[in-house]
Amino acid sequence: MSMDYLLISCFVIGLVAGFMSGMFGIGGGSIRTPLLILSGIPPLSALAINLVVIPFFSLVGALTHRVNVDVRTGVYVVVGGCLGSFVGALLVGLVPRIVLAFLFLASSVVTVFGMYLYKIAPKVYGKINPTPRSIMFGAFILNLITGMRGGSGGSLFPTVSKDDEARYS
Repeated sequence: MSMDYLLISCFVIGLVAGFMSGMFGIGGGSIRTPLLILSGIPPLSALAINLVVIPFFSLVGALTHRVNVDVRTGVYVVVGGCLGSFVGALLVGLVPRIVLAFLFLASSVVTVFGMYLYKIAPKVYGKINPTPRSIMFGAFILNLITGMRGGSGGSLFPTVSKDDEARYS
């Protein structure tokens, strides 16, 4: 693989992942990592590249959407998430791949239901009152799972637009 091909493909992948990140509000790792692997970069290198660029994508997203950022809640997510990522990275290689696949699948399914809970069970959704402890615990578990698989958890954090929330609450 020539250096020119590698630079051009990484630039295009960055543009695509950045565009998708901006459109969907995710870090782009679920798009970036597979594209890097498809471009010929070894999987472990693709995961490492993804982990290096996540903070920059996240910073740009946070600055772009700063009017919607709840800094107080964000601090709890950062603390729980950093701890979960650290523990998850330590567990890499100790947990069988099939267990990781199941955990990731289960967290994905829970996320989908979480994203639409306000439609599926509006009364239950209305009773949810997250505490700092539950936010940190959720971020810890999410990042524990994503830390073991070497990706980011942005696509697994359920988010609801204010318009949808207002419509169903």
